[in-house]
Amino acid sequence: LCKIADEKGFTLALVVLWSNYVAGTWASQLDKERNVLPEDCRQAYYQKVIATFDAFHPIYFIGGDTDFPTQPTIDTYLEAFVFFEKHSPNTLKTIHIKGRFEEIPATIVEHLDLFLYQSGHNSAFLNMPYYLAERFYQRQPQLPIINSEPCYEQMGYARHVYGRFGQKDVRKAAWQSLLAGGSAGITYGAHGIWSWQTSTATFAEEIGEAFDRPMIWPEALSFPGADDYGFIKQLFELLNIQELVPCQERLIDADEQIRMAAIAGRKDALLYLPSNTTVRLQGDLSTATVTLIDLNTNRFLKPKLTVTDGITVFHPHNCHEDVLFVIQIKE
Repeated sequence: LCKIADEKGFTLALVVLWSNYVAGTWASQLDKERNVLPEDCRQAYYQKVIATFDAFHPIYFIGGDTDFPTQPTIDTYLEAFVFFEKHSPNTLKTIHIKGRFEEIPATIVEHLDLFLYQSGHNSAFLNMPYYLAERFYQRQPQLPIINSEPCYEQMGYARHVYGRFGQKDVRKAAWQSLLAGGSAGITYGAHGIWSWQTSTATFAEEIGEAFDRPMIWPEALSFPGADDYGFIKQLFELLNIQELVPCQERLIDADEQIRMAAIAGRKDALLYLPSNTTVRLQGDLSTATVTLIDLNTNRFLKPKLTVTDGITVFHPHNCHEDVLFVIQIKE
């Protein structure tokens, strides 16, 4: 399967130690540590992973969905990092942390090639895509940042809260992550795919994060939010965007959900507006080329703007959902 994926152009991201296999983590505690990998087995396991998968040049996620509550927990991950650095020196290595978490021990940060964060699936913390992106963007050393687990499409809200994340929710999480500092990539998830849900399969609705039952996987394959994420990639390629630099300071009295970032190395910028309102920016954009993209329909439109005393005002538009302003500054 990995060979097929590699041939299709995928970069494999392989988790070495999901959190339930490591002593002390939230997941192993939930599992009463029945599946913790014994210390005397780990080295042989690491070697087997490298021998099997290194040919595909994967990104190794040394840990998955993890926290770091004890020193033995940290030491286990450090042991794996050191082993993989020695025996697989030419692959990228990182760690996938649990939802809404930002505390990574300094001893582990030293081994990371990129930061992953998880904004998660809890409807009470809808600011996490941009909040965590900002937090990791401010860290030193500065590394590429990816929201490795935003809300999944049609996933039930965590903790038995009634409701599900829809297409706009996952699209909003993507744009807020990318423009707030996490511009190295974004993850799309369709609830029902990761569990390969079938009509007769069970689903653990009562344990862990307690998500509602997913749709079956053939239906999840056609969720429309996947096209929104594909559109993001095509737009970045069309505009030749290699990196984004957050520039919230250009916004005047804007809600924090509204995000703005400059395109690195250029004066151009992207502005994401989740809901229709007036937006005021520092600077005169009267000579700029500004395109309004209706992200619900992917229509390209011309926005209404005025400039007074060096302040540009984008007036309410006619789109029904979220939009993206592409601001291209003439040199």
